[in-house]
Amino acid sequence: MTAALEGPRTRFELDMDELPIFRWIFLVGVIVYPLYWFVQTRFQGQTDPLWIRLVVTGIIGLAGIGMTRSEWFMRHALAVAGGVLWLMTLHIFFLLWLNNISTAYIAGLIIIIAVMTVLGTYSLAMVRLSVYYYLTNFAVALTIIASVDAPKVSPAAFLLGLASLQGVAFIALRTRVNMVERLRESQRRYELAAAGSRDGLWDWNVRRDVFYFSPRWKTMMGYEPDAAVASLDDWLAHVVVEDRDRLRRMIDDNLESGSSHFECDFRAMSASGPRWMLSRAITLRGV
Repeated sequence: MTAALEGPRTRFELDMDELPIFRWIFLVGVIVYPLYWFVQTRFQGQTDPLWIRLVVTGIIGLAGIGMTRSEWFMRHALAVAGGVLWLMTLHIFFLLWLNNISTAYIAGLIIIIAVMTVLGTYSLAMVRLSVYYYLTNFAVALTIIASVDAPKVSPAAFLLGLASLQGVAFIALRTRVNMVERLRESQRRYELAAAGSRDGLWDWNVRRDVFYFSPRWKTMMGYEPDAAVASLDDWLAHVVVEDRDRLRRMIDDNLESGSSHFECDFRAMSASGPRWMLSRAITLRGV
C-alpha cells in the first residue's frame, strides 16, 4: 500500500469543504442584491421593479439555505449556483433594456460574469456550461441593442467590452482545464503503474481532511471496490483491534515529527481472516 499523506488537490470537482464558498456567494447576494436596488432607484433614478428584485433575492436565499440544510442542494451545488447566476444575469439584462443600457447595470453584469468564471474553476461541467453562458450573453446583448432606441452607452463599446471580458474569462477557464487534464493524465499513468505492481493507493490531504482510497486498496482492506470509504476512521475500522492504536499513533507521530517518510505494518480484516499489510507514504508539507 503506497500513499501521500498530504498533497495538492487532484480532482476537478466540488468537495464538501468547498461548499462554504458557494454559501458565502449567496449570502452576499441576499444582502447586496436588494441594497443595489435601493442605491439605483433612490440615488441614480433607475427603473428597477421592486417585486422582480425581491423574487430573485428570494431564489438566491433559497439556494443558500438549501446548500446549508439540503443534501440534494449540496450534491448539485454547481448546477444550482449556475442556474441562480444565469437567472441574475437575465434580470440584469432586463434592467439594461429597461434603462437604455445604463452603466449602472453594466457594472452589475461584470460582477456576475466574474463570479460565474470563478465557479467555473471548480468543475469541468461548469466550464462547458460557461461557453453556452458567454455565447447566450452575447446574443441577448445584441437583442437588447436592437430594441433600444436611445442607448446611454455606445452599442459598439458595450459589445466590445462584453466580448473582451468574456474572452478573458474563457481563456482563464481553458487554462485551468488544460492544467487539470494534464494532472489527470499524469494520475492515470501512475495508477496504471501501481495497478501493475498490485499496490493499493491512498491519499490524505490532512489540511482539508480529504481522503482518497483506490479500489485496489479497498479490496485489500476487505471492502467492496465501490464502498464509500472516506475517513481515517473507516480505515481503522478494518484494522484488527490490537493494531489500531499503534497504527494511529504512528500516523500522528509522523505528522508531528516532520518526517517525510511513513511506514507501518498492521493486520487488516478480510473475508479470509486477518492479513498483514505494509503501508508506506511520502509526506508532502506546505502544499
